[in-house]
Amino acid sequence: MIFQENGSFDYYFGTYPHAFNLPGETSFHAKDDTPESNTLLSSGLLTNNPNKVNPFRIPPSLPVTCDEDHNYNDEQGAANGGLMDKFVEKLSCNDKVLGPASAMGYYDGNTVTAMWNYAQFFAMSDNSWGTTFWAVHFWRPQFGCEEHSPRNSVSDTAERQACQRVRATLPMRQRPAR
Repeated sequence: MIFQENGSFDYYFGTYPHAFNLPGETSFHAKDDTPESNTLLSSGLLTNNPNKVNPFRIPPSLPVTCDEDHNYNDEQGAANGGLMDKFVEKLSCNDKVLGPASAMGYYDGNTVTAMWNYAQFFAMSDNSWGTTFWAVHFWRPQFGCEEHSPRNSVSDTAERQACQRVRATLPMRQRPAR
């Protein structure tokens, strides 16, 4: 599994394999046998989204945007108990071009063309979900766990204790370095 830390599937593949292909942009045309993927487009979330603003396409002229908020509590608040409807209010960084709803922007194959070309040769899914926010690297099957949880959070102590329990069960040669 390959994914970018702090980057969503929808950010890069929100309409995959369908690109806008506007005049003057690098075009993307999927292979004839490219399967549909569970995206903002295929699920109807481009125009019927529970967030304050519907998702919008970031044009190729804007390949770099501001970095979204990575605050532990804000990420939990954006998910809003599974409703997934507070991303604008909790995570947007107020990009100087995209504005205050920047968290709802996505690229298509006209901007991230190479990624979309690679995607045609691999399985695509955004049906992966974890309940541990920010601590993306907390559990690693080959080592048991790592301590990348946010400090001073409510769950920090519990995560540290869980990590210590897992580490204690591993043979010495498999224990991760601190």
